[in-house]
Amino acid sequence: MNVLVFSPYGGFTTFLATDLEIIEQHLVAGDQVSAVVCDYDLESCDYNEQHLLQNCLKCIGRRQSGYRQLSPGLKEVRLGDLLRPEDRSRITQLDEELSTVSELKSLVLDNFDIGYAVLSSIITLRRNPDIDVSAEALTIGRMARAAAFVYFGFLNLLRDQAPDRVYLFNGRMAPMRAALRASERE
Repeated sequence: MNVLVFSPYGGFTTFLATDLEIIEQHLVAGDQVSAVVCDYDLESCDYNEQHLLQNCLKCIGRRQSGYRQLSPGLKEVRLGDLLRPEDRSRITQLDEELSTVSELKSLVLDNFDIGYAVLSSIITLRRNPDIDVSAEALTIGRMARAAAFVYFGFLNLLRDQAPDRVYLFNGRMAPMRAALRASERE
């Protein structure tokens, strides 16, 4: 079986532990397993909203430490290697000039409800459902571009690899929902 695991968050212990368990089970079963990872590729994420280098290094280091404990055979695929020039062009065309939560919710990219995904991530980050879209414009833009990055990259990978099974942890957050919607589309 050809298995794909979306594993961008080494910094979240529960996410990483779940990914490691799933990966190990498939490796032991003799499956081909690829893990899609972030190596400082996302402009913003739920673990590292401001894309601070020290947070990225902590996240990457934890993931690498966990992966060293696995049985041999895991293939790592960097998110940064998945985008094509036409994808980058589409990402720059995202409408980030939003002024209301309704406008944010209506932001859609193909079948991907990117506005809702970004809103969900920001609500979680702020621990507050009342979002001031103008005050959060920088975070909205970063998170939307990161989610679009994942969406297009994941679409490319799904088309190239045609996995039999895809795993991701929690399809609510922006990058995770991007992978979920790409998987649903393909």
